[in-house]
Amino acid sequence: EYLAGEEAVRLFEQRVGDSQRVVHDRAREIRQIDGGFEAITDHHGAYQATAVIVATGASPIPLDVPGADEFLGQGLGYSPTTHAHLAEGKIVAVIGHTVRALRGAAELAQTAARLYVIAPEPSLFTLPLAESLRERPNVEIIAGARVVEIAGSFNVEEIVVEQGATKRRLPVDLAFVDLGLYANSGPVRDLLDLGPGMFIPVDEHNATRVPGLFAAGNVFLPKNEAERARCKSVVEEIIVEQGQRL
Repeated sequence: EYLAGEEAVRLFEQRVGDSQRVVHDRAREIRQIDGGFEAITDHHGAYQATAVIVATGASPIPLDVPGADEFLGQGLGYSPTTHAHLAEGKIVAVIGHTVRALRGAAELAQTAARLYVIAPEPSLFTLPLAESLRERPNVEIIAGARVVEIAGSFNVEEIVVEQGATKRRLPVDLAFVDLGLYANSGPVRDLLDLGPGMFIPVDEHNATRVPGLFAAGNVFLPKNEAERARCKSVVEEIIVEQGQRL
């Protein structure tokens, strides 16, 4: 089982046990000081600690075209699997070139009246999951295309795509985007050499190159399920050890 960043925070709160010692705030910056770290928060000043677990998660890479901001939450979203129940009988588009986008499309295809899968990177569609999507009569895969506009009145009504010299206006009821993720690692960006997508590099103990600084959840990317399970075990051990010191 994968230990998400939010779950790591809850587990740590349980270990601390005293609600007066739990502060709900945003850490703007983590600094290294003698003997540990200092967290600079938005509303509660600075806190010192001997160890820090960064569990700030990751955010979706936004679609940067006209209409994308305007229609966010008005028929446009970034989590197809979470909102798959809304797709029944609807015309839906999935925009993205990630495996998650394909998985979301596969779930939506079960109930959507029509499903467009749009991606600028055609190599993704050589995967077996993409091949199975091609066989569904309600699915159209548009590979090597890019979205240039999201249009509508009050909600998403059309997606404008360009494929070579061809421009199409696709009528849709819902659209979901998955262009990948970037890590919310800003508070430690001055302490670490961050990887692609701002993800935090860690070793087999979930430790960074800075002693006492660890990462959990989506702020770093486990390579496989075995690493996810190891992540959970290691972070739980860190939480128990630090909780005993409080």
